Amino acid sequence: MKKFLYLPILIMLIMLLSSCKKEGSMYSAVYFQMDSEIRITYMANSQEQANEYKARMGEIYAMYHSLSDNYSPLGENSPYLENIYTINMKINQDVEIDYELYQILEESIYYKELTDGFFDISIGKIVKLWKDVILDPVVRGDEYQIPQSLFESVQESIAAIEVHENPYTLTEVSGKYYVRINHSDVQLDLGAIAKGYATEIVKNYLIENDVVYFAINAGSSTISVGKNNNPERKNKQWNVELIDPLVNNSYFGLIELRDQSIATSGNNVQYATYNNLRYHHIVSPQTKYSMHYYHSLTMIGNDAGLLDAISTAFFSMSPTAISSWLDAHQEELGIEVILYNYDGTITTHLLETVFKGY
Repeated sequence: MKKFLYLPILIMLIMLLSSCKKEGSMYSAVYFQMDSEIRITYMANSQEQANEYKARMGEIYAMYHSLSDNYSPLGENSPYLENIYTINMKINQDVEIDYELYQILEESIYYKELTDGFFDISIGKIVKLWKDVILDPVVRGDEYQIPQSLFESVQESIAAIEVHENPYTLTEVSGKYYVRINHSDVQLDLGAIAKGYATEIVKNYLIENDVVYFAINAGSSTISVGKNNNPERKNKQWNVELIDPLVNNSYFGLIELRDQSIATSGNNVQYATYNNLRYHHIVSPQTKYSMHYYHSLTMIGNDAGLLDAISTAFFSMSPTAISSWLDAHQEELGIEVILYNYDGTITTHLLETVFKGY
């Protein structure tokens, strides 16, 4: 009899040990990709498992960094066919690309349609002109003030660049994937989506491996979190402070997140001023200029890639246009928005998230 009583006790002990093991320990990983320091905190059951997760997450970010790079070609031993840099050199040619790059280019077409053209990866030439202004030695040496002569020169240059309705074409033939740039004015730039897109894939990788406790900080613009394993945190949430774009080393508010992502677009990192207005790297495809509705814009939702793209589009949209867009799409997509307006006021379009202003 006693021999048989041991069996359920043993099974209970195994179950208890298994549940304890599943709790695991927290680990961290740091990557330098996509012009950002990416920090990830995540739970794993062992050092071996943590190393496996770390390696795979690093591979994902490295792949999208290589594919989306528009400043340099792929290395000689790269496993990939083409990247954005080399594609931009081949106008009116069908260029074979990897499926992963095809997917993000296809997604970009969807986001362009979704935002009525305000998200547009084809205006890389115009974006580069404004980045060159921001990095101009004269501008940097004059407290980031743009001289009138330089501003007028940029105006002439961008006036000569046309924004096209059908900038590139994607095709699939016999299991191979191709992109064709249709106009010489077109230069692809995935800077407004690639990091969020890669972060969403990393997030899904962790979730598929039953990792529920994690936080991904992909620079200051993209954050994705699961549950917080700190027992002192109410509802297992993470506290995220929002950077004040007008005051260095300061914050203007706080939100609590769990199982969500956020994306932030702002004019406080890459910009220069002309007539007391900030001109920056987020350019409207409609006007070819930076718009001056907001200093920063934070979006909250489930898909980091979607948020990255839509936050860029919203930055060029008027408050009225944003309100109309949210009326049509907010419930369906579950997107929430916090606007730090150009006059310093804060406007929110929230569903469930609580914003605490400072």
